[in-house]
Amino acid sequence: MKIEHMRYIIEVSKWKSINKASQHLYINQQQLSRIIAAVEADLGIEIFYRNTKGIFLTPQGEDVVKKFEQIVSIYDGIKVEEEKPDSVTGRLNVFTEINIWTSYARFYKDFAKAYPNVQCFIKNMASEEIVQTLLQQDGVGIISRVFGEAIQSYAIPDSLEFSLMSKEHLMVYGAADNPYIKKYKTISMATLCKLPLINFKPYDTYPSLMEQAFQNIGTANIKYEVGNIKVFREILADTDCLFLAIKKPQYIIDDSISELPLRNKIYVEHGVIKKKHAPALCDLFLKYYQDYYKGLYA
Repeated sequence: MKIEHMRYIIEVSKWKSINKASQHLYINQQQLSRIIAAVEADLGIEIFYRNTKGIFLTPQGEDVVKKFEQIVSIYDGIKVEEEKPDSVTGRLNVFTEINIWTSYARFYKDFAKAYPNVQCFIKNMASEEIVQTLLQQDGVGIISRVFGEAIQSYAIPDSLEFSLMSKEHLMVYGAADNPYIKKYKTISMATLCKLPLINFKPYDTYPSLMEQAFQNIGTANIKYEVGNIKVFREILADTDCLFLAIKKPQYIIDDSISELPLRNKIYVEHGVIKKKHAPALCDLFLKYYQDYYKGLYA
């Protein structure tokens, strides 16, 4: 049993809700439910019982949580990993997707300053390719998945662990003076099919976020397909094209782009994946990224 699983059980007992605990822990709700079931099966007891008001500890569960709290406290007391960041050494492979709002370059610089003796090798690739790569080698991956309204994004194998950073509803964006932004208060995918679109597609062999969103809706009216963010922004400023993306984070201060709510319920999950029994350096990176990501959207 992993120490993190004990932490998960403790958090669920505090929140009395798997949904709230999963948001606080930045992991998928279904994944958290599977971990609880696995711990209960491993111990041979029922830790929680459920009713219409939430999830609560059984008498045996109360004893288990008290022991888990003691174990976690002892573990944290002897943990030396975070005492001296410059004493942490090793090589870490990081595979990351590229998206329209990407600001990861700054993150990697900050991570390198925090852990100067860690060799961090960054490689950009499509999210689906990241999943396949991590089945073959150690490292961490920063990925996104589109889902909703009969859209089925790629699956994550059971041997990999996905930590959810955010779940964002897709929005429509365009230049601030775009006539379509001014014309509609909300817009549907069916209407978007008829309007000029610009597709950000950095990977030729994998579908873009926009292509995934349209896969069960219809043929999108894509006038431009661009893999370079700078060129993408230049075209956007000079045309009436629209594009789909998750909600702009607060660190992007840019009044030249306006948003339009999308009626269709299509979401993007953004998070980090790694092997379930990944090296400690992967867990360290995950924790750093979680804290950093929360700061971007605070």
